[in-house]
Amino acid sequence: MGKLATLLTAGVLICVGTLVSVLTVFNVDHQRNSSEALMERLQSLKKQKISDSRDSQIADVAWQLNDLSTTEKILYDRWSRLSADWKPSYAAEFSKTALDLASVYMDHGAFLQALKIYDELLERDRKTHGDFSSEVARGLNNRALCLYLMGTTLPVSSDRKKYFDASMRSIETSNSIWHQITGAQAEFNVKNNDALAQLVQRDITEL
Repeated sequence: MGKLATLLTAGVLICVGTLVSVLTVFNVDHQRNSSEALMERLQSLKKQKISDSRDSQIADVAWQLNDLSTTEKILYDRWSRLSADWKPSYAAEFSKTALDLASVYMDHGAFLQALKIYDELLERDRKTHGDFSSEVARGLNNRALCLYLMGTTLPVSSDRKKYFDASMRSIETSNSIWHQITGAQAEFNVKNNDALAQLVQRDITEL
């Protein structure tokens, strides 16, 4: 009976192992096929006539391929152009470009550059939408996360605390705005802020 149980168990493990191997191969093949399709798409876009639309699509595809340098250059050039010739009518495009560029910097771990983008966008949003707008509250969300992540990379406790405290201030100001706005979006962002605040407080107590 013991030998039979051992054989059955071994058979199950072999089947499971085979299934895992098949799934692993499938996932690898799927990723390879997706990457190849994206590369083909990228090459096709590069052959098209230069335009903002084409560049946006190239940046998006390059981002999916984890080619952050290409994405960063395209977004930075656009952000610089919009910053230099900023008009209220550009607000939506400027906001999207700034948020995407900051996200790329965050992916790079370039938190100082990301913070610079978030701060400029926050200043623009205050002028365009007012101090108690959802755009400003969102900007403070982003700023708080960036400050916290910057703090976690610093070796000196006093420097870490400085960024953690700044992050908490951004969280509190953001939440004070969301509480005035109310609604599903506000509740969602307050929960996100509260979750981040717990992480920051935890790290402050461990300093």
